[in-house]
Amino acid sequence: MEAASLAAAGNYAIGGASILSAKPGADRKSVALATGALFANRAYVLAVVGVRDLAGDAIAPGTRVPFKTQSTVLAINFGGAAFTGADGTSYLADQYFTGGAGYATGSPIASTSDDAIYQSVRYGNFAYSIPIANGSYFVTLKCSEIYWSANARRVFTVTVEGNSAVTDLDIYARVGANAAYDITVPVTIADGVLDLGVIALRDQPNLSGIVITDAPAPFTDFPSWQSFYFGSPAASGAAAGADPDGDGLDNAREFLLGSDPTVADAALFAPTLSLDSAKLTLTYRKGAAGLSYRVQWSATLAPPNWSAAGVENEVPFSPTDTYRRSVPILPGETRKFLRLEIGP
Repeated sequence: MEAASLAAAGNYAIGGASILSAKPGADRKSVALATGALFANRAYVLAVVGVRDLAGDAIAPGTRVPFKTQSTVLAINFGGAAFTGADGTSYLADQYFTGGAGYATGSPIASTSDDAIYQSVRYGNFAYSIPIANGSYFVTLKCSEIYWSANARRVFTVTVEGNSAVTDLDIYARVGANAAYDITVPVTIADGVLDLGVIALRDQPNLSGIVITDAPAPFTDFPSWQSFYFGSPAASGAAAGADPDGDGLDNAREFLLGSDPTVADAALFAPTLSLDSAKLTLTYRKGAAGLSYRVQWSATLAPPNWSAAGVENEVPFSPTDTYRRSVPILPGETRKFLRLEIGP
């Protein structure tokens, strides 16, 4: 990247926080931003404008990157030694496991700056029982295929707290050999122990590591959300029906979807619909705590005809706070509509 534009703090913006400085990395492909105070466990959006490549062209003008401030509770390098990641995460040496064995490679790992995490694995019939305080967390499983070099050689399911976190996982089919692949799932701990297990479907399961972070806390009420972004509920632009960033989502919807009302980011946060031959799927974000997010379908759009019958169970999706629910398309059906209803 062109150094001057990469180092210009004015080329970055975070709603609800100031950018104090921007320090380009030595590779000129990354930048470290110093910001004003950010609330812990809160959603933000980083806007990037005016950063240019060496030819002088703006790269991805108007790029919006949603992120959450989180604190790492625990990280473990499966099959390997203690390690400090590029982001400062401190990984413990492999522990809290039963069964399985360690294996490692010296090959470089694609799509990560933390090769050491993905170069080692615990494989076989193993389980982890990790002591942790009761509460809500996000669990990120670190995965890599460092042995096989073809599809369908290693396929397995991972369970977290007895529930399937990912099924029929074929790491090579997803990212190839010697490449980093992460899976993040929400989990609630009630017994002081996080239980992680594997189920072999073909060959022996393997995992490279785990990172456990506090679950970001969404806003619990609209006035708090208004005060955070606008100073007070009575401030200019803070009304529920206002759309200060002009992105088509009014403040009420920005609150419910967890987006930033000061940045035109509707494309990142608005619900999306996808269709295949078997089902219709709605992907949506949960931005407010204590509310129910319900998916319903209709063949006519007439108010009395909305139904939740046949809607599949909610499935966590990436990024965090994002979920999917699907409705089967039955033989003979020529049209179907989905809606997201949010309420108590």
